[in-house]
Amino acid sequence: MLAKMINNDRGVTRLMVGTMLVACLAVAGLVAAADFSSDTENVPVYAGASDNGSLQLRDAVLARGDGSQVSEVVFTVAIPEGAEPVNFTAPPSNVVMVSYIDDQQRVDGLSWTFAQYGQGDYDNMLEAGENFRLAISTPDPGAGNYFDIEIRTPDGKVLTVGRTLPDEMQPVMNLK
Repeated sequence: MLAKMINNDRGVTRLMVGTMLVACLAVAGLVAAADFSSDTENVPVYAGASDNGSLQLRDAVLARGDGSQVSEVVFTVAIPEGAEPVNFTAPPSNVVMVSYIDDQQRVDGLSWTFAQYGQGDYDNMLEAGENFRLAISTPDPGAGNYFDIEIRTPDGKVLTVGRTLPDEMQPVMNLK
C-alpha cells in the first residue's frame, strides 16, 4: 500500500501544475497593475487648452537661486513631429507669452531667454528636431510651495509646467 502511494505521481504533478498556474497569474496581475496604474502625482506636465499642444517638455526642470529663494526656472522644450514651428523671438518684441501662477498670484509677461540646445539652425524658430532651453525669471514661490509656469505660443496653445519646491532650498535644484 505504501508503495502505491509513493509511486502515484499524478497527484503531485497536478499540484505542481496548479501552483505554477497560480504563480503565473499573480505575476501577470502585478505586471498589469504596474502598467495600468496612473501616478498623477509624478505627472505635473500637461497641455493647457488642448491635448495636441505645440510644445513638449524635454528633460529636467531646474530652479536656480541663491540658496534661500528661487529667481529663475530653466527647462528644455521641443515640438512634436509634424507640429508647426514656434517663433521664439526674444522679449521685448516676443510672441511667446510666459506666465507664473501659484496660490497667491498670477504674473503674466515674465521675462525669459532661450538658447538652442543640441542640433539646429540657431534661429528664433523652434522646428522639428530642435530643442530650446528656456530660462524664465520668476517670483519666488517659497520652499515647499507648488507653482505653474504657462508658455502660450502665438497660435494660442499652452504648455503648463507645474512643480513643487523642496522644503530645503539649494542654489540649483532639479524639480520633480
